[in-house]
Amino acid sequence: MRPFLLILSLLAATPAAAIGILGFDQARPLEPGQVDAGLGVAAGDEIFNFYGKGRFGLLPDLEATARAGVASLGGDLSQTGFEIEGGAIFRFLRQQDTGGAVTVAALGTASLLKSEGAFVLGVDPAAAATHHFRITDDREIFISATLGLAVTYIDREMTDTEFGLLGAFVAGVDIIPQVQLALEAKLRDDLKRVGLAVTYLF
Repeated sequence: MRPFLLILSLLAATPAAAIGILGFDQARPLEPGQVDAGLGVAAGDEIFNFYGKGRFGLLPDLEATARAGVASLGGDLSQTGFEIEGGAIFRFLRQQDTGGAVTVAALGTASLLKSEGAFVLGVDPAAAATHHFRITDDREIFISATLGLAVTYIDREMTDTEFGLLGAFVAGVDIIPQVQLALEAKLRDDLKRVGLAVTYLF
């Protein structure tokens, strides 16, 4: 019975804790053909992530996002696995459309985490509002807030689905032209986490 009880305890602890990658998302997409790539790290109540991330400008108001890396659950190295995430950002209001207040976009991401004790899929529809402050002609600061729904599917001997809210606050600065440092604090269902990313714009 002990293995069965272990599985049940993992299922009880896993849902919100299993999706840990942070996106450092903002509402203004990249210009078509631009690529923004870098490294990110995130830590929360039950998870630690180290990963690579990228943004890809597709259309004037649309970009794709991708993240992938390693994840450690609960500080237990035996529960280290991998996590991947993909998504899209669609801008429907530019900052000038709101009187200089914010850019507004719809976001959608799907995340998958696999470790020895967990297989979890997360789907997160959300909306983001971002304000950009110009420092110089080629450097900016931005702040962004995201609010959405967190849906988590767990498949491990039995299947379960969890629903919750997500909220995030991101701040970023171009430390030099084309190189950005961003910080994020995020609540996904009952998991709180913070992270940092450094990216380069190609």
